[in-house]
Amino acid sequence: MSARRRRATSLAKLTAASPDTTILVDEAYFDYVTDPDHETHVPIAVENKNVIVARTFSKAYGMAGLRQGYAIAHADTITQDAAVGGRRAAPGRSTCSAWRPAIAAIQQDASFTANERNRNKAVRDFSMKWFADRGMKPTDCQANFMFVNIGTPAKAFREACRAKGVMVARDFPPFEKTHGPHHPRHDGRNAEGRDGVRRSARPRSRRPRRSGRKTNVKRRTRRTRRKVVSASSAGSAF
Repeated sequence: MSARRRRATSLAKLTAASPDTTILVDEAYFDYVTDPDHETHVPIAVENKNVIVARTFSKAYGMAGLRQGYAIAHADTITQDAAVGGRRAAPGRSTCSAWRPAIAAIQQDASFTANERNRNKAVRDFSMKWFADRGMKPTDCQANFMFVNIGTPAKAFREACRAKGVMVARDFPPFEKTHGPHHPRHDGRNAEGRDGVRRSARPRSRRPRRSGRKTNVKRRTRRTRRKVVSASSAGSAF
């Protein structure tokens, strides 16, 4: 039985055994998936009142700061949720400045997500090969980040990468003793992603100090900007 058939069968059994249970399927990373055996649960959600599929604009569309997403479900389920949505749902706390980019994003044709998926896959494949060639085993990844068995505590690896301008995400217990989460896309450009992976293994260069207050201010500004951009990129993956 294929993976897609097993998922559909499992959902059907669960809803039959517990008809009062609502199942939320998080498809935040669906736009990155390249596994041909994986399919969206949307067709199931529109037929089954107990299944809801959630999507977000924070990942492939790069709008994490806007905190926008949407749900797909049976018409009766949407109507029921809308009846109480004004009191508890996120749209009641959103603004037009967040709605308009989300509406523009969802109106893009299929080529937009296809291009983003292909671009992410190129850097993802490069990163997985880079780690594997050096004896560090990455997990099978269908998103825009991966776990890598680096054989050392993630904290030390994260600090070493940070010194070279590469941001590694937080610990994920209980794997923090051996695995480090890696975000291969960085700011979304292939060249930048590959450069970040290479820099994680390069010795840190020592630059001669420059005298003068004006020069020091510029150096601090560049360093701060680099950290902010990297942190926001990593945040969008997690």
